[in-house]
Amino acid sequence: MFKKIFLWAFDLYKKHNMEQYYLQGKAWGRKDHNEDIVRAMDLVSDRHYRRCLDVGAGLGHYSEYAAKICDEVVATDISSVAIGWAQNRLRHFKNIRFEVKNLRDASASWGGFDLIILAEVLYYLGDERFPVDFKKLLRRITDLVQEKGRILLVNYVSPGRNEEQLRSYVNDFVKMGLSLEKNETIKVGQKTFLAAVLRK
Repeated sequence: MFKKIFLWAFDLYKKHNMEQYYLQGKAWGRKDHNEDIVRAMDLVSDRHYRRCLDVGAGLGHYSEYAAKICDEVVATDISSVAIGWAQNRLRHFKNIRFEVKNLRDASASWGGFDLIILAEVLYYLGDERFPVDFKKLLRRITDLVQEKGRILLVNYVSPGRNEEQLRSYVNDFVKMGLSLEKNETIKVGQKTFLAAVLRK
């Protein structure tokens, strides 16, 4: 019970921080992020998808590209500010549905996705502070993917997040039975992104 309350407080703190970032115009998803998104989405654009889940959608940049290769995109974020802005920005897309949602609250009935996008989101979920609960969350994500479905994992490499830490996410998914289809380092100017495609 104590851990559940602690996780709730942790997520509430993260939500507050993210909403402040968006209100101050500092959050990820600014205009300088474009080429990395295009190149990452190219890794999964070799087929059409029925349902896509964009976790931590932010301003909806990945959702926008996903809408071109998916029948339905469910764009979720813990921040109501981000979802409100994304919904307004992408209102002309009829196949994107926006939800303010915490991934920890997702049930199995919410599944059936053949593409899940996890871009710049996993390290906000307490991977170092709550390793056991983090692994449970990765299992929950895996359960949301249909057979032969894919997970697109994208992470920016910064001084605080080294490549080994980010590649550990890929290894965790592989241990859960997913296969690594593609693994690419994306260089955009001085920035480095790691992208991986995992298949169930």
